[in-house]
Amino acid sequence: RMLPEDTLNEGYWLLPRAGEMRWVAADVLLFVAKSGEKMQLLTWNARDRDIRAVLEGNDRIELENTDNPQKGLTAVTTDFVPPPKHESNVPKDYSWRIRDAYRFYGPLKNPKLGRWERKQRWAFSLVSEPNVRPEEGISEDWESSPEEWKLPPPYSETPDSESWLTDETPSPDGKRVAAQETRELRLRHPEASYVTFRNVVREGGRTKVVLPDTRPYVFLWTSILGWSADNTSINYLHVTPHTTELDNVTVDGNLTRLLSVPVLLAKPCPFGRRCQITSKDGRFALLVRSSNGMPGELVKADLRGGALTLVDAPNWRFSQAGQRTCRRASKP
Repeated sequence: RMLPEDTLNEGYWLLPRAGEMRWVAADVLLFVAKSGEKMQLLTWNARDRDIRAVLEGNDRIELENTDNPQKGLTAVTTDFVPPPKHESNVPKDYSWRIRDAYRFYGPLKNPKLGRWERKQRWAFSLVSEPNVRPEEGISEDWESSPEEWKLPPPYSETPDSESWLTDETPSPDGKRVAAQETRELRLRHPEASYVTFRNVVREGGRTKVVLPDTRPYVFLWTSILGWSADNTSINYLHVTPHTTELDNVTVDGNLTRLLSVPVLLAKPCPFGRRCQITSKDGRFALLVRSSNGMPGELVKADLRGGALTLVDAPNWRFSQAGQRTCRRASKP
């Protein structure tokens, strides 16, 4: 059984180390599981039901995302060890400086009162037998530190505009990369400045705009879902203050609206984290559907026809209890 601090972060998102899984081939599933007090990285073959251990015997094992699917797989192992010893005549420093950019979703936890961890990155391949080799050196530090908001440098900058690239998503064949470009325009005129997003595709050092500047939209929720299986189009969510649109745009700029609903559709993972939500054949995607009066529920989105199918509604009792009725009363 896993402890809450090893399962959820302060924003109540599931941590990757709690049990991540990933299809690395058409019939091979790579997943992390707990075995006693330690973790294991295992493969499961759908053809012969064979389970093999890739890494084992560590306190934590996390899979790393790669920007290029043609590159190898990497994992990070963590072990909790005693912290470095200090000179006996020097008092231990338990102070922690609070920075302006820290974001708190709960009480402050001083990292120096927590555990000391040792990390090691591993590269591995699963061609025949698992082949694992260490990468870089071993690093040691406190287990955690408060989340800090750091704005990355602009991708492009002019005296009157700034642009950032997010959701960089490689195509299945690794030849193209789709990205969402957030643009702040007319910065010299604060009363007339505005923010837009557009989708671009990079290939061979060239960047092509496939979806022109679009607004209004809701930042963080508007995002790219993934590529089609034939590498010719991308699916994305366009979230506005009132609706969510599921759209498809080809590398030639042809736009198709698959779905428009008056609820929020979102990825089932926090902003900035890669997660495999699109099926290998590019046909379906897993999304979270919610609204102001409806808690989140997991749905399957058909990326061809736009239909939504309920997969799991863990808070269905809340929806039933929250039904509202309207009655008309005559004024005496």
